[in-house]
Amino acid sequence: MKLLILQQLPDSAKTAADTVSFFHDWGITDYSALVAAIGGVIGLITLLGRFFNKDMRKTLVNIQVNTDKIPAMETDIAVIKTTLVHHDTRISRTERFIDDFTKAKLSGAASPLKLNEVGQKIFDNSKVKTIFKQELEWLTEKVKAREPKTAYQAQQILFEEGALFLDDHKEYQNDIEADAFEHGQKVSSILYVGALGYRDEILRALGFEISDIDKDAPAS
Repeated sequence: MKLLILQQLPDSAKTAADTVSFFHDWGITDYSALVAAIGGVIGLITLLGRFFNKDMRKTLVNIQVNTDKIPAMETDIAVIKTTLVHHDTRISRTERFIDDFTKAKLSGAASPLKLNEVGQKIFDNSKVKTIFKQELEWLTEKVKAREPKTAYQAQQILFEEGALFLDDHKEYQNDIEADAFEHGQKVSSILYVGALGYRDEILRALGFEISDIDKDAPAS
């Protein structure tokens, strides 16, 4: 009989009747309580949705803020890298200057400095002699550009420019390193020998007398 009645109802009514029949079969007859329970579930779902939406928006904002910071962080990293490279360059430049102990083994302690037997042998039998001869005008101009006021200043500037010679003439690096290997010396020692070997010629080209080096040297 129940089935016959349902078959005679419109589709919309059948759906409602089916729903009522479903709850009735499960022993649920207090529909007001059921509606209240369903409303509570829907309210809870809505509340949770709002919470998660708010939390999600906050998360997205934080992600965007942190993403915006990335370019600034990349800039900071680039600055740090540049600083480290500059620091490393300063260290390597300092290491290229010959120390007084090594200098004394190649030119003695007398002033004006002059290549001793060991230094002269290296100078005469190394490629640095030919290389510095080819670049003598360049070396002279480098010293001149720094405007030395005395013969001593010109000499010291020449030693500095000689120590940094390979910065501007990397094409000679293999030859200079070969000289160092052959004579059991550091590259800085080979460059020092080359600079001192042509010191007199360069200073005279700049109008200085070699005898004035002692006069102009600072008191020890």
